[in-house]
Amino acid sequence: MTKNKCLIVLFLLLACVGIPMLMIGPPHSLDVRLYYSHAEAMQWFDSLIYDEKTNYLINECLDLIYIAVYTGIFLILNGKWGVIPGIIDLMETIPIILFLKNGNELPEYLGIISMAKWIAGVVFIVLSVKKLLTLRNASYSLR
Repeated sequence: MTKNKCLIVLFLLLACVGIPMLMIGPPHSLDVRLYYSHAEAMQWFDSLIYDEKTNYLINECLDLIYIAVYTGIFLILNGKWGVIPGIIDLMETIPIILFLKNGNELPEYLGIISMAKWIAGVVFIVLSVKKLLTLRNASYSLR
């Protein structure tokens, strides 16, 4: 499969996973916050009813697929450094899954990890868009 076809498949998968995540995720989820304190996270979890916690656990499990897919995109477009946002995102997602599933304590530093995830994500989105535009312009100049 060519790089372009692979990217198309990955972007379609990203949408196929992302849309259900948006539909079942609880409002104001931790995942969409740039930063949150440990106290804010615990207060937010305490405010969720059982069904919302269950949906959030499903959402976080879907997030593992989402992370794998966007990491694939970043790897194709940016090389080996493309794993950085995904690794950081896993450092946030896995403790949340363990907290929801087993009641493990949330790490105090989780909000800092969330901020690092967003910064790395934005940097790699910008790099990826730049790469896509460069590839597009190169293909037009060959015509």
